[in-house]
Amino acid sequence: WKEFAEFNEQHLLEEEKIMMPKIGALKEAGENMRELFNKFLFPLATQSPDVAFFMTFAMQVLEVHHENQPRCRVFAHAVQFASTPEEWAKFHPLIKEGLSPDLYQKISTECGWSKE
Repeated sequence: WKEFAEFNEQHLLEEEKIMMPKIGALKEAGENMRELFNKFLFPLATQSPDVAFFMTFAMQVLEVHHENQPRCRVFAHAVQFASTPEEWAKFHPLIKEGLSPDLYQKISTECGWSKE
């Protein structure tokens, strides 16, 4: 597990270095990021048989490697808004499971989940 986690973490960090400037360019070009995410990216992750692993592991990695940015909140909020209510009912517990209790409470308050 440790070997996989280290390899995957390095992959995600390298991917972020490449993708974030491209995402910024799409935004600057006026692309509808929500539509692109919902049409192309979200189904790839959520229709996978490994969706539970993906959601919890993503939150764990983002919490450890936040680089003083709200990465967990941004990811979780994107999942919430890309999801149907039925999907969110399935994904929300996975996101919670992947986070420390303190960070989950902070994000829950910021995103209004504590009112759900």
